[in-house]
Amino acid sequence: MRKAVKITAAVLCVLMILSLGAGYAVYYTVISAGSSKDILFEAEQNRMDITEDNTDELDTVEVEYEEREIVSHDGLKLHSWMIPQSRDVFVIAVHGYTDNGKVAGMLCGGFYARGYSLLLPDLRGQGESEGDYIGFGWDDRLDILSWIDWLNKEYDDPRIVLYGVSMGASCVLMTSGEKLPSNVKCIISDSAYTSVRDEFAYEARTLMHLPYFPVLSAADMFTRVFAGYSFEEADACRQVAESSTPTLFIHGTEDTFVPFDNMQKLYDACSAKKAYYAAEGSSHCMAQFDNFERYWTEVFDFMDRYLQR
Repeated sequence: MRKAVKITAAVLCVLMILSLGAGYAVYYTVISAGSSKDILFEAEQNRMDITEDNTDELDTVEVEYEEREIVSHDGLKLHSWMIPQSRDVFVIAVHGYTDNGKVAGMLCGGFYARGYSLLLPDLRGQGESEGDYIGFGWDDRLDILSWIDWLNKEYDDPRIVLYGVSMGASCVLMTSGEKLPSNVKCIISDSAYTSVRDEFAYEARTLMHLPYFPVLSAADMFTRVFAGYSFEEADACRQVAESSTPTLFIHGTEDTFVPFDNMQKLYDACSAKKAYYAAEGSSHCMAQFDNFERYWTEVFDFMDRYLQR
């Protein structure tokens, strides 16, 4: 009997050590800034097929970027690119996972053509902003609040639109649940996930065929220790339930990176005025590339309802 107990205890101990090791590997690979993320993007379901065939409708223009910096609430230097045009309307465009502000800017041709100014933050731990970890939208929401405050100090009550793609979309939705100034007029979310926990559970199940427990539970523990947030609290659904900012949800029906049903859950949870555009046949973040004219018609029809003073 004692021998059986010892063997069981030893097996459990080994399993615990292996789970902790695997959990740390997930944290280091996915959350830690600076580690290679190639393994995630090499997966077939996570690829974005951008080719010349679906980019020829996007206008390519030479623009001069200006640079801005602020300090976050926890002392990090945060960097942003800026394309100043109108002093009256600013779009804060938030990039996706492992990208930077200039990449977000490449998706903002419609805003640029309308003469809107663009503020393109590098999220913490990415681009030229400081940080040891990727916030997946959660800590980043507070950084977006800081950029909003900066705009309001630098300019005379500009009308502000929050726009995000993928992780950036979840970031602006997480921001929506905070107390926003009245000059933040609306939010455009393209391909957002409901929560970090849901997205990680989906990726683990479909890529690695693993349940959430114990590996991702261990990764969550390391994220709490080293990054200071949990997968559970980084929840866009809970945030939009507290929102009063009009929000447009965009999502491709064939998205295999962040499944299409995420949009329905977010839309249902949102307590603000809202609309959605289901991009038929589009994969992750591809709605704009697949039908440029329809995409910007949906965006501007929505924005024009709420940009009035």
